[in-house]
Amino acid sequence: MCISYDLFESQTSHAYVRARTRGRESHLVHLVERGNDIHRRILSRITNIDANMLRWTEALCNTPESAVPPETLKETVNPYHSDSEDEDEISKPHIKEPTTSGRIYLQDATTVLYRYAASTRSLTDGVSETQRLFEFEDIDKVLGVPKAYRCTINLPGTPIHGIAGDLASTRAEARRSSCFRACEQLYQSNLLDFRLVPLPSCLRAQYEYERQRSPDKDIIPDVRSGGTRSYPRQQPNFWSNIRKSLPLKLYPLVFYVDGNVDKDDPFGPIVILTPEPLPDVHQIRLFTSGMAISVRSQRAAPLVVDEERLKEIQAFSIRLCRAIMNKALVNQLEDMAYFLLPMPKAWRPPTNLGLQVPDISDVVPWDVVSLAAKQWAIAIKGESAAAIQSDLEDAIIQDRWIEFTRRYKVVKVRTDLTPMSKPVDSPVSLSRMFPY
Repeated sequence: MCISYDLFESQTSHAYVRARTRGRESHLVHLVERGNDIHRRILSRITNIDANMLRWTEALCNTPESAVPPETLKETVNPYHSDSEDEDEISKPHIKEPTTSGRIYLQDATTVLYRYAASTRSLTDGVSETQRLFEFEDIDKVLGVPKAYRCTINLPGTPIHGIAGDLASTRAEARRSSCFRACEQLYQSNLLDFRLVPLPSCLRAQYEYERQRSPDKDIIPDVRSGGTRSYPRQQPNFWSNIRKSLPLKLYPLVFYVDGNVDKDDPFGPIVILTPEPLPDVHQIRLFTSGMAISVRSQRAAPLVVDEERLKEIQAFSIRLCRAIMNKALVNQLEDMAYFLLPMPKAWRPPTNLGLQVPDISDVVPWDVVSLAAKQWAIAIKGESAAAIQSDLEDAIIQDRWIEFTRRYKVVKVRTDLTPMSKPVDSPVSLSRMFPY
């Protein structure tokens, strides 16, 4: 008989407990607190799992290689270590996710990998229910007894397939090592979803406090002070978690319009680069001329730049912000929280990405970035009508050499008129000039 003294909202934890039993010949007893609805809900979930989840639980109990979990895996974002251990573990190797400030320690890595494998189940081809998730190798056998183990991730179609961990004296330690390296690879590749990372104790306490105040509704506290509203849940920790140094490795997030509203006037994508990976942004809607525009986001592979290129990116970002705000703006490179980059108007994410992210390092028009970093405006090429037509394509113009003034968007170049023509002389109506 096996007795479980605590319940977690984790089917993986339940599978580990079942692994301590002797299969069908034993009994598993759960000690549930009287009147605790949370414990009752957890007990209901683990005793009513579907057939796929039951098969995966059996594989986790019977074989150290385990199997790829089904998409129905229910896993908590609370770490298994207690809050009292947090201060002692800060010095241990970990991965800090900037969105929630959550940390992945060695003991959390296996559960994070299970959740990642379950979330990618539908996107990976050829993954069967019986496929082994881990492969173990015995190292330095002496008299048939292995002295060490090495574990390798077996998840085809993902960027972590084939990642191996350090040598360890037990299979469990070797598995943790390979899972931790896989989490590092996902983080470095801009592919680690913050929803897979355990929550820090401060956020767990905040969620628990809000749930006790309004158990039936997920209400954001409204704190009024001096006629303003403060929403603690909407104050992101991300910007306080980014590194205050020269970031030579930047993580891009590309925003692009989902289809062109007007083929003659497409909206080009723009890139936001941060020293730490930004979380996924859900589809947002912008409104222009009474029309709703759907804007999507796409992660891209990290950009590794040198200090000279970083200064160009910073100068372009400052130039763009000055043009949008139409006022002076100065920001030191060390104080930059994010950077901006342009993208070609026709760029859209490839359709066959799968679990990968596109590389935009060769797509960014670096000549435009370099030109904008050096000058805030250039003269129009007026050698010929064709030169003007080409130079003013998708351009913003102004009528004086002053940086902060009214700007106009070029709608059309009229080749049937001259500066001396009158509007009535042309069979085509004059194009309007819109202030930008």
